[in-house]
Amino acid sequence: MTLSREQLLQVAQRWTDVMNNGKVDELEELVDYDVVDHSGLTKPYGSGCDGFKHLVEQLRSTFPDYRSSLDSVEVDGDVVTLHHTGTASPPQTLAGLTGEQPDAPARPMSFAVTSAIRVNDEGKVVEHWAVSGPFGEQNTPADTGTGTGTGTGTGLPTGTPELNKAYMQQYVAKVIDAEKADNARFYFSENFYNHDPAPGEEPGVEGAVAFIKSIFTAFSGFRTVLEEQIAEDDLVAGRWSQQFTNTGPYLGFPASGKDIHIGGITITRVRGGRILEEWEARDALSLLGQMGIPSPLGALEDGVTGPAADDEADKESVRRYYYDVWDRENTDGIADIFTTDFVEHSPVPGQHAGTAGVAQLVRAFHTGFPDLSVSVDLQVSAGGRVASRYTVRGTHRGLFRGAAPTGKRIEVTGIGVHAVRGGKLAEHWGFFDNATLVTQLGLIEFPPGIGAPSPGPGTPAPGPGAPTPGTGGGSPAPGPSPWDVNVGGGAQGGSW
Repeated sequence: MTLSREQLLQVAQRWTDVMNNGKVDELEELVDYDVVDHSGLTKPYGSGCDGFKHLVEQLRSTFPDYRSSLDSVEVDGDVVTLHHTGTASPPQTLAGLTGEQPDAPARPMSFAVTSAIRVNDEGKVVEHWAVSGPFGEQNTPADTGTGTGTGTGTGLPTGTPELNKAYMQQYVAKVIDAEKADNARFYFSENFYNHDPAPGEEPGVEGAVAFIKSIFTAFSGFRTVLEEQIAEDDLVAGRWSQQFTNTGPYLGFPASGKDIHIGGITITRVRGGRILEEWEARDALSLLGQMGIPSPLGALEDGVTGPAADDEADKESVRRYYYDVWDRENTDGIADIFTTDFVEHSPVPGQHAGTAGVAQLVRAFHTGFPDLSVSVDLQVSAGGRVASRYTVRGTHRGLFRGAAPTGKRIEVTGIGVHAVRGGKLAEHWGFFDNATLVTQLGLIEFPPGIGAPSPGPGTPAPGPGAPTPGTGGGSPAPGPSPWDVNVGGGAQGGSW
């Protein structure tokens, strides 16, 4: 029998009541005999239910007036996360440390605590975690890969740009780099929507989990660095790089045993402790090339003979490039939009440096796709950086990167990050879905029975964007404060 939300809330209240009244015998009805404590708090007192009994007895002995006030409770599958505030007078032995005179009444201490419990179908607590607070080894259900949560089971706070960036950093560390696909259930909402899914990827959290598992069967040893994160409201854009090894078959091609280095940009919407939706661009074609599969695309044809940041104005400056220059093939407008020392960090093979390369790119696209159109789908802006997800559409009627006209229609997405200075575009990092491009043009032949390539092993969510914990920055997914690592590069196939 699965317990209702109301029944789980009752368990949470009873759990709090025992901490407040010290009636440890009630734990026998509330806690499973073999309950597992992931916080380490019961370690000095024994395992299972008896360990919790002795823990509560010690708590009440040390802090006789201890009181826990339940602030809020979240129910996620069989995991209940409790946010509460504890108050107690410090023990007399600590009076000197708190500045109190030995005979003076001690000022009460107050501290915020977040804990999580997993409840079985019999209504008994079978696992316990100390998510945050002054006591115990801090961890979450996602760290241990247990429970059946689908988004709020981590207990990690969200709701501000900085909290959302930290949340995505944890996603990358606990799911992607830990290579634990099942942990994704604690981060994604049940109806998670991926705007750039892998071919055949099912919608929702289970579709995301299945996709991640398929990637882990082909690649291992993931190390993700989030080079940069840009957060605005509930959106987080993460620019990331990844290393891993091809240890299993992928898209019908045998394992190469080679070390792979790719990058990408992921935009996620984080709200209420869950990842609701995602947009992503990554250099999947470069991945295939590093496995030893030749790319059908060559070099780009050469057709060429200060103030404070204002997020909305910066977005408009970037939109001018996509609509007024790229969409309309108005290369004369480049000088008004780009700085004279513009730097392209993600050049296409054969692309010139600076603004000359921008003009070259625009002309090459319109030569290959005379009816080209470019639309901006989504933008995130903060601190002089703008992340834009865009879509390119057109018909292949001219030479493009060495590929003869096929007459086929394309609809391909990309994500670019521009640094805006003084209202002009000064730097660019980006990823364009070249794998989808060559597939739609029929330029790459896959082994029998294999369809279009999946988006590659980049994180289905940011991959998130901050550097992996310990590498600095705000991220990887997970996270990402400006970092100066170039993850585009012509050697990796470049993108726009």
